[in-house]
Amino acid sequence: MKTGDLTIVYGAVAVLSVLLLAAYFLWEKKRERNFLFLLGCVSAANVGYFLLAVAGSLAFAKAANVISYFGSAYAVLAMMFIIADVCRMERSPRLRYALIGISTAAFLLAKKKIAVIYQKALV
Repeated sequence: MKTGDLTIVYGAVAVLSVLLLAAYFLWEKKRERNFLFLLGCVSAANVGYFLLAVAGSLAFAKAANVISYFGSAYAVLAMMFIIADVCRMERSPRLRYALIGISTAAFLLAKKKIAVIYQKALV
């Protein structure tokens, strides 16, 4: 595949994931908040990957990469919450907040590492 073809694929996947999120939000009467969280994360990651593919400048590429990392950092957490619900596992609200805090710390660490990698690439 050529680079232009991949950009089209990234765009199509991003549009489809956003449409799926909108359809679930608008038409599903009984919304599972963890599933909505997962769809939002996947949509953010896909939009970030598409924006990264069409980035024309380094600043835009960095912003797009942060968006894709944001979605990726929380998608795994959302899947874990869904699996715990399906398995009917008891968990305290403190654990949920602790895991969200750990994911946020991982995201912020990845964001900082991205900035360092881009700065080294420019030198």
